[in-house]
Amino acid sequence: MEEPTAEKPVKYCLECGKPIGASRGDKKYCSNECRTAYNNERRKQLNPATATIDRSTALAEQREHKRIYEIILNNREILYWHSQYFGDEILLRDLIGKGFNLKYFTSVYTDGNGFEHKCCFDYGYYLGKDDKAYIIYRPEEI
Repeated sequence: MEEPTAEKPVKYCLECGKPIGASRGDKKYCSNECRTAYNNERRKQLNPATATIDRSTALAEQREHKRIYEIILNNREILYWHSQYFGDEILLRDLIGKGFNLKYFTSVYTDGNGFEHKCCFDYGYYLGKDDKAYIIYRPEEI
């Protein structure tokens, strides 16, 4: 005589809703794709700030950061080479003519005389009243 078998309840995928079928008793998804999609959506709901950033936006931000870093690095090289070979004074128009971009710097330092030094890593400058830029070296700014 055959023993009566209790039918197991049908389980459905948490992501797409399809029946899972015969498998392990604790299986929750019908495929790896559904498992990944479900967990990604759950993470977005837990942290809504990251949910709005997609891959193309992140790549665009990376490119913009790299562009700004290269501008600051170029500014530093201009300050370094000029201070090494020509001294620590340069006319502002000559500094800009060499490709220096006044908008980008890594930090601002105000000295005891009230001059605001804008640093590009370890080299910085301050603008005098005589349309000159005065180059300084501050290794602590690295």
